[in-house]
Amino acid sequence: MERAESLAARVTEVQNRHAEVAERLTRLESERDARLAELDAEATKVGAGRADVVAGVGDDLVSLYEKIRASSGGLAAAAMQHRRCGGCRLELNPVDIDRIRSTPQDEIIRCEECRRIMVRTAESGL
Repeated sequence: MERAESLAARVTEVQNRHAEVAERLTRLESERDARLAELDAEATKVGAGRADVVAGVGDDLVSLYEKIRASSGGLAAAAMQHRRCGGCRLELNPVDIDRIRSTPQDEIIRCEECRRIMVRTAESGL
C-alpha cells in the first residue's frame, strides 16, 4: 500500500512536470512564430524595391547575379573594402588592385578567388 501511494505521488509529480513542459513549449512556439512573422515582414520590406532595381540593371547582369547567387550560398555581390573582397574576405593582391583601378567604373569586376561580383565603394582602398 505504501509503495502504491509512493508511485501515485510520483505519477502526479510527473504529470505536473509534463503540464509545465507542455505550457513552456506552447509559449516558445508562439514566440518562434512571432519572430518568424517579423522576419517574413522584414524580408518583404527589403525585397520590395528589388523589382525596380532589376528593371534598371539589364537582363545579362541579372542572369549573372542569379547564377552566382545560386552557386555561392546566396551572396552574389559583395562590397570591396580596404582592398578586400567582402565575399571571401581575402585581401586582393597588387596585380588585381591595378586591374580594378584601370577598369571603367561601369564595368563589372569579379573576385578571382570566390568569383563574386565586387562592388567598388569609397572604402575600397583603390
